[in-house]
Formats: sequence, C-alpha cells, structure tokens
Amino acid sequence: MSAAERIQIRLMTEADHSVWAEMRARLWPDGSPEAHLHDLKILAFRHGRHFGWLAHSPEGEPLGFAEATIRDDANGCCAAPTPFLEGVWVEPGHRREGVGRALMRQISEHFAVKGFNEICSEAEISNHAAHLAHAGGFAETERVVDFRKPLGEPPPES
Repeated sequence: MSAAERIQIRLMTEADHSVWAEMRARLWPDGSPEAHLHDLKILAFRHGRHFGWLAHSPEGEPLGFAEATIRDDANGCCAAPTPFLEGVWVEPGHRREGVGRALMRQISEHFAVKGFNEICSEAEISNHAAHLAHAGGFAETERVVDFRKPLGEPPPES
C-alpha cells in the first residue's frame, strides 16, 4: 500500500480536541496546547461555521490536520459567505507524502457538497513555502500589507 493510500481523513469532533490542540500549537506556536484547547471549546459553538479535519494512518496515528471556517467576507472571493482555509499542518516525518493534498481534496469535496463554489486562503508575504503549497489549485488574488497605528500617540514628525 502506497503512502497516499494509507492516508485517511475525517472531520474532527469534540473527542479530537486534545490532539487537534497539540497540532494547532505546532502550527501556531504563539499559543500553548492548553490555550488552543480553550479556543477549540469556544469555536465548537460557532453553529457549523468552524471545521477541522484529521489526517491519520489506518492505525490511527495523526499525520496532520486542516482547519477551515465559513467567513461572512473573504478578500479576493466572489461569493459571501465563503469557506476560508485557516491552516494546514502535516507532521514533519510525513511531509511530501500527499497528506496536505488529501486534506485539501476532502475539504474541497465537503464544501462543494454544501453548495459553495470557491474557498479562500491566505499566507504571509514572506511565507514562500505556503505560496508553493497554494499553487496546487489556488489562484493568487491580491497582496496586502497591513498597518497599525496606536491611538492616543502623536503622529511621528516627517
């Protein structure tokens, strides 16, 4: 059996929150697994607008995950609301084996069946690996630089 044939994908449930939180902490290390677990408990109440998929081996070994939400607005998309790919993470030892591709195929099928005709995603301008990962079916729609101005401070002199 090839590596791609061994990949199984399923929607995660509350029973998966612990493993989901562990993987989220590896993708988004600014938060601890405990903080991610807390966030997942809150997101679970989003009434069908937040989803997670677990990629695992036939033996149940977690290989990676993907997370998506349905957003009321997503830059670069034509429809609203729109599914938005929040993140994809694959165990380092299982990268380049088709895990991310299998996750994206499952997510695409899930939202197509629900009547959506597009999905949106984003990556930081400096994240070239993410740009390459999106090359498998996504079209770049725009580039954005975000700015922040603290309120209550005088503007800098030019």
